[in-house]
Amino acid sequence: MDLKAWVAACCAALTAIWGWFGWIIVAWILFMTIDYITGSGAAIKSGEWSSQKARKGIWHKAGCIAAVVMAGILANLPSATLPFPYTVFLCPLVVF
Repeated sequence: MDLKAWVAACCAALTAIWGWFGWIIVAWILFMTIDYITGSGAAIKSGEWSSQKARKGIWHKAGCIAAVVMAGILANLPSATLPFPYTVFLCPLVVF
């Protein structure tokens, strides 16, 4: 099987499983990983890397993940009523 066809088939299967929002989450996780790796690399190159700064970056990323998870939970509560008309998806809004 051709590589292009294999990649297209895998992407189609994952889109069928995840939908469009799944790809946003994959991109978000990929960008967070790239951000952490490049930040650590830059700190190592300049000689300023410390575990305290690395821990602070990880906690920042964990806070971002917690915010998205909470948005997903709150957006799917059937008993949640908001004082304004809700016409957008909350999770994608928080991710962006």
